[in-house]
Amino acid sequence: MFRALLIVLTGLLALLIATLVAVVLWVDVDDYRDTIAERASSQLGREVALQGPVTLRLFPWLALEINDLRVGNPTAFDEAPDLAHIGQATVSVRVLPLLKGQLETGAITLQQAQIHLITDRQGRSNLDGLLASEDPDASGQLDLSTLELGALRLDEVTIALLDLNAGTQTRLHIDQFRLEPFAVDRATPFRLRAQLDDGEAAWLQLASVEGELTANSALDRINVSQLVAEFQLPEMTDRGSLRGAAALHQRSDRWVLDLPVLDLIMTVDGLRLGLRAEAPLTIDLADPIEVALPGVQLSVNEQALSAQGTLQLSDPLRAQLSISGQRLDLVPILAAITDPAASQAMAEPTALDEQIDFAPLRRLDLDLQLDLQELIMSPQLRLTEVTTRAQLREGQLSVSPLQAVLFGGRFAGTMRVDFREDIPQVILEPTLSAIDVARVLRLATPLAPLTGQGDLRLRLKFSGLTLNEVLSSLDGSGEYSLTDGTLVGLDLRALLEQDLSQPSFRQITRSLGGETPFRALSGQVSVNAGVVALPDLALLASDYGMAGQGQIDLAANALNYRLTVQLGERLTAQLPRTLRELTGGSIPLQLAGPISQPQVTIDLGNVVERSLRRELEDRLLRPRQPDASDDVSETDPEAEAPRERGRDRLLRELRELLRDGPPNQ
Repeated sequence: MFRALLIVLTGLLALLIATLVAVVLWVDVDDYRDTIAERASSQLGREVALQGPVTLRLFPWLALEINDLRVGNPTAFDEAPDLAHIGQATVSVRVLPLLKGQLETGAITLQQAQIHLITDRQGRSNLDGLLASEDPDASGQLDLSTLELGALRLDEVTIALLDLNAGTQTRLHIDQFRLEPFAVDRATPFRLRAQLDDGEAAWLQLASVEGELTANSALDRINVSQLVAEFQLPEMTDRGSLRGAAALHQRSDRWVLDLPVLDLIMTVDGLRLGLRAEAPLTIDLADPIEVALPGVQLSVNEQALSAQGTLQLSDPLRAQLSISGQRLDLVPILAAITDPAASQAMAEPTALDEQIDFAPLRRLDLDLQLDLQELIMSPQLRLTEVTTRAQLREGQLSVSPLQAVLFGGRFAGTMRVDFREDIPQVILEPTLSAIDVARVLRLATPLAPLTGQGDLRLRLKFSGLTLNEVLSSLDGSGEYSLTDGTLVGLDLRALLEQDLSQPSFRQITRSLGGETPFRALSGQVSVNAGVVALPDLALLASDYGMAGQGQIDLAANALNYRLTVQLGERLTAQLPRTLRELTGGSIPLQLAGPISQPQVTIDLGNVVERSLRRELEDRLLRPRQPDASDDVSETDPEAEAPRERGRDRLLRELRELLRDGPPNQ
């Protein structure tokens, strides 16, 4: 863009000066508009039309005012907008220096001008061949060593870059530009007010830009120093500011922009963002434009990050960056970018589908390396020693490997997100080692049902744009193992010492509380449409074991699980004799209700079923009655009767409980 702009401005300046020189030969300039236009067309290699009046003022300045000037395109661009259309242009030249072969101009103004730089579908530019020399042996070397310009003034000038193949346009609308009297190799103050847009909406407003401009005689090196700018983006609530310096120079057949000093500060949605160059930045203005970042200091709400790498402003946009820092707190960032109106829309999938367009992500090619000492994603989720590599190509995001210290243990995993569909598809494969399980579970529920140190390996797949959609689409499998923990919501020792030691079962169906310690807990996990199945839970404690199976419905926030507690010999011996005979030391439990606060009860149906089955088996397989020849001294009917009556009473109470239901809590 810089090169194209220089060519156009130089061409227009040459046009105005050539016209001004031509009027020395013709006094009534308005009568010779066609002749002047023909000569200008020859100089520029484009059709030039003077459609408005032309006026001339003589000595001591030769001043020319042109109205309604049009510069056309090559024949291949017949249907494209004109290369340039100028509402009004004025230029003045001091007469005496001109007679000596020196060019000394006065003020130059352009008002109400539109300049179109066009690339067609074959990659050709409407600037090709501009200022073509009639002399094939001419070197074309520009020499402005004798040039002195008066003040340059641009008002309401628009420079548009049109890409007919991509169907895009970028416009620089200059509201006002002022350049003080200029001479080569001399710092000249300037100021600018402008905006950038895409033809429909503005995406950068330059409220004020000031600095000093220096150019050499060949116009192949332009320096900008003492640069101070204030700008605003559409999303910004406050103006941003920039301080720096720049050097635009020609290297071989392309232009390069060096930024030895750059300090940028801006506020977007309450976030204070900063960028400062620790080393000179280099922008290669070739096709495509490439940016070298040897060292950049980034800041987000005063949180400092270091970055280095390269950018390529192409289609797709390419970036290879390495970012590191001590600490990055995402909590205020996520809070700042959360729009209440957008959050309301997210509750309705139809509205959300209309709002979110992932197509721009398919036009990015990113390779990012991230190293952080601490990454805070929420008050409960803090990762340390974070290192990961993220790659986004053709709408597919890959994060691998992702490693961090999390919840006292290690986190390692991979993530893949497919943005090629309207609803992104996510595959997540985390592995957690020696983590504090309670801290993990408290991310989803304030009351963690388990504590302990554990390992977890999962492979999950899901999609959706809302939390309910994600949970209902969740599929996958995995395995887990915990050591030295507790099962919250069940105090097995209290159950044994208080409830099960009573002669009646009517007290053991209430909700239980407390904790049950264990040495090891392990099992498999499978997830189907948001329902988590735990088919083979195995728990081992010092004097008992536990096995179970069931499922957790994440979308419905419901838990339904059955456990069987197998008591060791010591605990079994503590049970009342009749209860010991009914259960055999195997206590069935049921967990049901909300995930965060499930109700834990004795599975009476299981107890009754097992007891009735055992009683039936005993009666069917009971030995025959002893006859007179048997030794009856081994059987004591008086001692057997209370045990039979106790068991019958317990069975009777269990049947009543199953019929009437548990007592009210």
